[in-house]
Amino acid sequence: MPRPAQRFYCPDLSTPSAYLAGDEAHHAMDVLRVGVGTEVELFDGQGGLTTGKVIEAGRGRLTVGIAARSHLPRPSPVVHLGFAVPKGKRLDWLLEKATELSAASLTPVIFQRSVAGGGELSDSKRRRWQAHCLAAAKQCGLNWLPEILPPQPLHEFLALSKDGLGILGHAAAEAASLATVISQWRGGQPIRLLVGPEGGLTDAELATARKAGFLPARLGRTTLRVETAAVALLAAIVAYGSD
Repeated sequence: MPRPAQRFYCPDLSTPSAYLAGDEAHHAMDVLRVGVGTEVELFDGQGGLTTGKVIEAGRGRLTVGIAARSHLPRPSPVVHLGFAVPKGKRLDWLLEKATELSAASLTPVIFQRSVAGGGELSDSKRRRWQAHCLAAAKQCGLNWLPEILPPQPLHEFLALSKDGLGILGHAAAEAASLATVISQWRGGQPIRLLVGPEGGLTDAELATARKAGFLPARLGRTTLRVETAAVALLAAIVAYGSD
């Protein structure tokens, strides 16, 4: 059966009828001209997926009668990304691509050499980040949205990253190749990635990360920008861990 042409995000799919309001309803009704009788697909960003038809449209809200439900497991491997925040459109690109690559969570990490100011890490900015992730998920047919966590100092991120395989993107020649580090992954365990600022981690930060179990991995012969390193790491993990 072909998938419905229209796909929307709805955080609550627990009731017989689902409701779209706000930006999703505006996009559906005013941009895509969705109306009564239109078949749609709804996802909740947590694996929930439904299909149904619009039964009511108007006053800034759409009501969808749910015909079928399913729940899809989170893709494996489950990858959590901690990253130094780049500025402006570079961050937008990172969020979009990390979502496309099915990152389970995104955590802005504060390093001594971080360049992003407090405004880049505000709650209002993080809500905008979620909008970028949502747009990418809708475009790519993803059913899981990444969790966007509040900014954390490096030591807090490391304290919460004790399970699974930890990989630190590191440009130094003495770092192991990424292929060597990835080969230590045991299927089923989460993977936690850490990408520092373009100025690099301080010696103390590097020592702390290694003590926390993060393995430095070399991504190539050149020094990469934060967003490039993050996407390269994610893409390699997804390619390695895919069936």
